[in-house]
Amino acid sequence: MTINKQKARYLCEMQKLLYTLGLFTFVLFISNSCQKPLPNGGKPFYIVVDSAKVQIDNPSVQGTSSSKLEQIWVEVGGNDLGVYALPIKFPVLSNPGTYKILIQPAIKNKGISAQRQIYPLLQSVYEDITFDANTSTYVIHPVYRYQSSCNFEMNETFEFSNNFDANLDVINDSNSFEGTNSGMITLPPSSGKTTATNWLNIPVGSVAYLELNYKTEVPFSVGLFSEESGNTTDIQLVVIDTKSYWNKMYIDITPEISNINTGSYKFYFKSYNDDSTSTKKVFVDNFKVIYL
Repeated sequence: MTINKQKARYLCEMQKLLYTLGLFTFVLFISNSCQKPLPNGGKPFYIVVDSAKVQIDNPSVQGTSSSKLEQIWVEVGGNDLGVYALPIKFPVLSNPGTYKILIQPAIKNKGISAQRQIYPLLQSVYEDITFDANTSTYVIHPVYRYQSSCNFEMNETFEFSNNFDANLDVINDSNSFEGTNSGMITLPPSSGKTTATNWLNIPVGSVAYLELNYKTEVPFSVGLFSEESGNTTDIQLVVIDTKSYWNKMYIDITPEISNINTGSYKFYFKSYNDDSTSTKKVFVDNFKVIYL
């Protein structure tokens, strides 16, 4: 009697095990049969973007084409593929065919890696791209233009003018960035200077940026002055570190001017030379104040 009970229990357990295995196999079969095949058999196409540049349509208004667009945001066929640092070769898993590719220009606001953002003053690049089964890699060279609605409140190239005060000189020598002239601040030992623009108008609620090229032997700050009811507000935007070669910076001033209702500003450079024995210099060029 005991042996028969053990056999019955054994058969019962075996039935449960077989049922479980059968159910698992069925679910796995259904899952696999419902899974869609990967596009192009799982073989990706590749897009290469080495660099991006800016094309100027009206140099007398828009100024230099100098840029530092180190990142791009990409969509292919309406699918967001994310942000990439240039140069980049990235995969796109898609079936052969023609798709719309969107490449948006990106900057490091104030030169800070953690503040990457799409640069709204430049038009995005839209292109048709045709993936062919016989081609695996596609090279794109995005060329951006300023938005037609951009207002260039200031575009100081130092070629024909100097819209800063007397603390900034115009130079014409080997230190110039491009063209003939650049701007220079000279700092004798243990001394500091502030140089500012004339009053500029940016409508309240605008999206606004500064652009500048620079190289400098001492750190200097970029900021703005505003005045309301006889009171002057001084807002430091960024401190720029020493740089032995010409560099480009973008500065988003939208948050600062959104809190000021005057709509009128002076932009400044402040620098100090703490070396007690030698003169230091700050070089700037292509200072732009642009808003939408």
